[in-house]
Amino acid sequence: MAQLISFLVVIGIIIFIHESGHFTMAKLFRIPVAVFSLGFGPRLFGFKLKETEYKVSAIPLGGYVKIHGMEDQEAATDDPNSFYNRPRYQRFLVLFMGVGFNFLLSIVLITIALNRGLEVPQSNVVDGTIGSVMPASPAEKAGLLPGDTILEMNGHKIETWKDVNYAVLLNPGEVVKVRFKRGSEIIEKSVQLETEKTRSLGKMGITPSVDVLVSEVSPDMPAGKAGLKKGDVIKNIDGLLIRGTEAVPMAIQRTQGKPIKIVVERNEGGKVETKELTITPIKKENRWLIGFAPIDRTVMIKMPLSAAIKESFSKCKEHIEMTGVFLSKLFTGRLSLRATSGPFEIAKLSDAARSTSLSTFLLFIGTISFDIGLINLLPIPALDGGHIFFLLLEGITRRELSIRVKERVTMVGFVFLVGVMLVVLYYDILRTGTVQHILEQLGR
Repeated sequence: MAQLISFLVVIGIIIFIHESGHFTMAKLFRIPVAVFSLGFGPRLFGFKLKETEYKVSAIPLGGYVKIHGMEDQEAATDDPNSFYNRPRYQRFLVLFMGVGFNFLLSIVLITIALNRGLEVPQSNVVDGTIGSVMPASPAEKAGLLPGDTILEMNGHKIETWKDVNYAVLLNPGEVVKVRFKRGSEIIEKSVQLETEKTRSLGKMGITPSVDVLVSEVSPDMPAGKAGLKKGDVIKNIDGLLIRGTEAVPMAIQRTQGKPIKIVVERNEGGKVETKELTITPIKKENRWLIGFAPIDRTVMIKMPLSAAIKESFSKCKEHIEMTGVFLSKLFTGRLSLRATSGPFEIAKLSDAARSTSLSTFLLFIGTISFDIGLINLLPIPALDGGHIFFLLLEGITRRELSIRVKERVTMVGFVFLVGVMLVVLYYDILRTGTVQHILEQLGR
């Protein structure tokens, strides 16, 4: 229920802002608007003010404004108030301003989040230094080691670990050229990436070099009995340097049940002290456990207003570039629709962001709003970008397409979008915890 409420809040805000963009421009140009609806389908509740009916409808995955003369034949051909009898610049602004309001919402919310203070994973700000390499992974096969610092991937400079993630995730099954530094030596390797099954994204088998904290300790398990505490920084397990949560289970499993020496840093009374604990694992379901949950350290980013505004534009520019690469690979078949996020995953992420902090929730809404705005600009009939494409085509040819032709082409686009949405929803359902559990049981 919490996920559903979070999802409805996020989608509701984004839809309301988007439709408000169309509505506001239509009203400014005195084009009548018959309906302003949040959602599709049967009307749940609403009211009428002057010529406009404002309502909330049953299906929350979208919304619409019914602009006079735009999508029906009720307007006379010589009606000056009809949408298609208005100058092209007015029509363009009415069509574009839905996306424009989405972009504006993104800038405002991301700026507020950065100005208030935003807690982000340490991996978002660290360089390309590798913390751990998974056994039998593409990275291990190529000879990469913990401590190597990745400088370039496929010729693109690596500034933070986010750049590494993009280069890996968006190139499933492809060979990636990795240039990295090991000590004073610069080395270049070709890494054959694998394809991750759940989302069909790229997989390399490396994690960033970040601090690992203890988030929870089970008091009745060996770690709790040995004195491990929440907030401890794990530095070393049985001689293995720990830089990233994935290194923790690897270090514990390799001991095969022998007593483990764990070195931690602990803040006691404002003073950081080093502690060495000896913990003997216990075996459960063929795994050696000591009873604590590791998490990567987070860092607080807080910017003055001017810097926050600049950074929000930078983040939006980054999303434009990433979305462009993602869509090009999707349309050329190098990425699968499995890689997209559907309503169930967005609901899960919405609730996680809401539970973290207000700043994180605002950042999430701003990011989703920007991405939805970009998708709406695609030149696909039934989307705003499709209508804008018609408008540009008419401007070039200096000839108006008939409303009937536009409606038929738009219907084809609508059917295409419904088909894509059904496929995305199918993959989204397959990723839910319940379905994954059923598939695991069937696979045994």
